[in-house]
Amino acid sequence: NSLSIGVLDILHLLCHGPYRVVAKFSEKIDFLRPHLENIFSPLILMKALTFVEGGVEVGSSLISQPEFDRIHLTGSRQTSDAIKKNIGSKLFTSELGGVTPVIIFPEVIKNQKLLRYVARQLTYGALANNGQHCVSYQVIIVPESGRIALSKALMSEMGLKCSAADQHSPKRLLIDEMATMKAKRIVDNAIQCGATACPSPCEPNGRQFPVTLITGITTEMKIFQEEIFGPIVGIMSLPDHDFANEAVKIMNHPRLLGDLGASLYTANPDSEKIHQTVCHLKHGIIGINCYPGLAFATSLPWGAGVEGSSGKGWVHNYQFLTESYFHKVVIKTSLKPNGFGFIKWEDPWLHNVSNQATLRLAKSIVNATIAFFKKQSIRFMAALIIMLPSLVLREIIAYKKDCIKE
Repeated sequence: NSLSIGVLDILHLLCHGPYRVVAKFSEKIDFLRPHLENIFSPLILMKALTFVEGGVEVGSSLISQPEFDRIHLTGSRQTSDAIKKNIGSKLFTSELGGVTPVIIFPEVIKNQKLLRYVARQLTYGALANNGQHCVSYQVIIVPESGRIALSKALMSEMGLKCSAADQHSPKRLLIDEMATMKAKRIVDNAIQCGATACPSPCEPNGRQFPVTLITGITTEMKIFQEEIFGPIVGIMSLPDHDFANEAVKIMNHPRLLGDLGASLYTANPDSEKIHQTVCHLKHGIIGINCYPGLAFATSLPWGAGVEGSSGKGWVHNYQFLTESYFHKVVIKTSLKPNGFGFIKWEDPWLHNVSNQATLRLAKSIVNATIAFFKKQSIRFMAALIIMLPSLVLREIIAYKKDCIKE
């Protein structure tokens, strides 16, 4: 998972309690501890925060200590089950991830521009951090009439991602070889059950696993029932007739692991049908025309649905909202590139529009924001002067890459 999850968990506990915090990150990322201690040095000096390192034994020892009255976990269901057996009456909250599903509504498939835009968003949702996010896209639900069109668009965008300047290889690096073996097991299971994988054969190489698209998935397959944590996404098609209601049933299916995040892509985000769909979904975080991780990035409250199969409680609730007053967090955007008038640009985090101009654009936005709040008018204007040409150059480079691919 992103390091920022643990960082925001710490800040939430410090602010919301306020608690003193002992933080243990996964032993697989102990190399980051010096950086975390540098970032949080004022809080460490105040004895508000302490970092420890180690594996299962250290974690087990910590949760058994009587001075801790609250335990929070971002991790796996197995770890959560083990902790709950040993904490007694202590307050326990958790975020456990799950299989993140997506619904693509029919009107998106019928419009080529919208289809490409959504394919970009899906590629980001499936491949950001090489698919190792707690809400990485894993199951895409599409009308049968649009299955082939979406598959082609998604393969094209995933190919662009793999051919980017800093991503020559179609294989992505995972946290360890155990993760690649799990990914292969899930892909092999889908093929054995009748699905089609691209590429095929799909073979890992140490910690590397190929970017993989699986079509023809069903609820009986492991890809529907287990979180992969890798660069794999599957497409499930449903009959066009009564598509929305059938898609909701799949999203709420008891075999679908977890209820943390989900997404809907539609040209009609304000319609009553979409409102009803959102209300009927079991998930705690729902993105309409966006990746559900966008809610996390904007520090909205973050937690599982009412079933609690992806955890318990809400974190990052910096407005201190009473949890009993809300069921889920919904973040909504329009289904088109941002802009005004004839000036348009795509979301800055998308893989296939990322380049050096994107980096300059990001820096100029940060500098403009700082200057605005510090009331530094000259610095603010200088940032704006850099921002516009960086934005234009970024879009030109992305357009050329698209044309080469076509």
